[in-house]
Amino acid sequence: MARDAVAAINALVSDGDVQEAAVHAARLRPRFVAEHLDYHALSDDAQPWLDFARAWVEAADPLDRPEIAAWLVDTSVSEMSYLHAQGEAAALMARVTREATTRLAALLDRITVLSRGPDAGLSTAQAQQYTTAAAALRSLTLP
Repeated sequence: MARDAVAAINALVSDGDVQEAAVHAARLRPRFVAEHLDYHALSDDAQPWLDFARAWVEAADPLDRPEIAAWLVDTSVSEMSYLHAQGEAAALMARVTREATTRLAALLDRITVLSRGPDAGLSTAQAQQYTTAAAALRSLTLP
């Protein structure tokens, strides 16, 4: 069933409907989509696939975006090199990684609620570790 979904994504990109393809791709695991894309079509005409990658990143969950951007980095070096997409891929990777670390830090901050109440799932010390990890993520300086 998931392979059928990626087949539909391949068809949509080939037909020029990259926005719809991106919506479909955002519903699946990025690695699975990347493993089953039509690389023959990508080699023949990479521009629609670059447009798809841009749309896919925007449609995806913030925590999935770095994996999609990593796929674009790899693909921009191999299959899309003539489009000169490497610079865009690098900038995209930096942006989505910053966004993902911010999102992950926010999620880690929410875990502290599990240390309160009579049936708390975390000790105060464990909750503090999550808070410390969230602060460390926020302090990362990424280009």
